[in-house]
Amino acid sequence: MRESDADQFATRLTEVLAIYQRSISKGVIGTWWRALKHFDFSAVDEALDKHVQNPDEGQYAPKPADIIKLLGGTSKDRALIAWLTFKPR
Repeated sequence: MRESDADQFATRLTEVLAIYQRSISKGVIGTWWRALKHFDFSAVDEALDKHVQNPDEGQYAPKPADIIKLLGGTSKDRALIAWLTFKPR
């Protein structure tokens, strides 16, 4: 995300957490920002939507790790992809 996305990100995150009847402080928004800033805002926004719509995980308020998992898979997923794309010389 770019610095210009910060206000929109804070608003979006606040709205999502309100669904779960959770309030959020500026400090906590900063923690979320640092965890997700290397992703594109539109991807983060879409992942927040996916979390809310997930019938299993979406019952609970998201944490940054939940959104990262939706954006890039688990560490096991990434390892499997790396293994499957490995080509010996």
